[in-house]
Amino acid sequence: MKRSHVRLAAGLLVVGLLAAACGDSKSSSSSTTTAGGSGTTAAGGGACDASKPSIKLGALVQLANFAGFEDGIKARIERENKTCIGGRKLEFVGTRDDASDPQKNLDGAKDLVEKQKVDAIIATSAVLLPQTTDYLASKKIPYFGWGFMPGFCGKDSWGYGFNGCLSSFALGVPGAKLNGSLTEPNAKVLNKASNAYSIVLFNSDDDAGKFGNIQYQALWGKQLLATVPVPTQGVTDFTQYVNTVKSKNPDVVVVSTDFSTAIKLKASIIQGGYKGLVVDYTTYIPGLLDASKDTAAALEGGYSNTQVPAAEDGGEGTKQAAADLQAIGKPAFVAFGAAVSYWSVDVMISMYKAVAAAGDVTPDNFRKVTEAGVTYKGVSGGIGTIKYPDGHFNPAPCAGMVQVKGGKYVTAVPFQCYTLLDPPAK
Repeated sequence: MKRSHVRLAAGLLVVGLLAAACGDSKSSSSSTTTAGGSGTTAAGGGACDASKPSIKLGALVQLANFAGFEDGIKARIERENKTCIGGRKLEFVGTRDDASDPQKNLDGAKDLVEKQKVDAIIATSAVLLPQTTDYLASKKIPYFGWGFMPGFCGKDSWGYGFNGCLSSFALGVPGAKLNGSLTEPNAKVLNKASNAYSIVLFNSDDDAGKFGNIQYQALWGKQLLATVPVPTQGVTDFTQYVNTVKSKNPDVVVVSTDFSTAIKLKASIIQGGYKGLVVDYTTYIPGLLDASKDTAAALEGGYSNTQVPAAEDGGEGTKQAAADLQAIGKPAFVAFGAAVSYWSVDVMISMYKAVAAAGDVTPDNFRKVTEAGVTYKGVSGGIGTIKYPDGHFNPAPCAGMVQVKGGKYVTAVPFQCYTLLDPPAK
């Protein structure tokens, strides 16, 4: 893969071209094994056997960007170790923080594999580049996480995103489809068809934004009344952007920028008198509004397309995650990083149960079982169903929508799964 594509795909985390976690790729691969989600006991579970070796896993992450990541891992494996996987306990050997440095990411992976002898890695980072993912594939080490990096994509990938391969269409993966969860929640709030509302798009003026625009243009086409690039630095006066919204008067304003710009731009548009939907992909962060009243005030009235199940939905999945956190002595508060790691581990556990039900838990058997066809079945209030190997080739089109009202996040559209959409004919 070209280095420019790698760098651009890394920017997907920033610009919000991320779907959440359920699969409907409609590929031709068959699903031969079904494994349960967080609230179920699947095949391959059962009593623990102290004579069997543990299944070792480590974490590789940008800790500064994913608060609570290690807590989510520990919470989920603590519950699983009451029954074990094919008699084997899960053993967490610790976290390697790459500090957003690609070399540290690679070094962390090598340490986990060569010194800690892990069987799997929970990995989420914008510097999880091919030098790391190719290395993990060569060592037959599966990794699980938020699938926004190229290493989660393609038939040779040993990466299993809880939400599939998110960048498939923009990367030009043959047969890749468009992500319906980027557009359907807007339609539900508006009570209009997804192809019947108008949009003004504010997109970051950098390589990542240009890359993301590939998907936006294919997804919305003529619905876009204007596509406006926004500099990544130096903007202090948002008047021109407010005036664009006033002149076009769209049904929806989509803000696809970095976090700090999204806050300022959304506030300016709403305070400028616009009464329609102002939606972004980055500002749903549990705990944010309570921690910063100024931020809460700036986001008041705006919407965010959330990539993980929102605690505000009150579903079984998020309640279970909160209970699991309490069980390890942590507050019953599912931080964003904890949600990402928790659901990544949940998918990993379901896959290892399927492998254990089919035979020995070895790297070769893991690959054989998962690539022959395995389905993770989600639970209410958690991530949705994801199939592999389908998930190596398409995103998982699920999302919810929250609105900031009275300084709090409230559910506007509950987290749910949509369909993958065919791109327009060329």
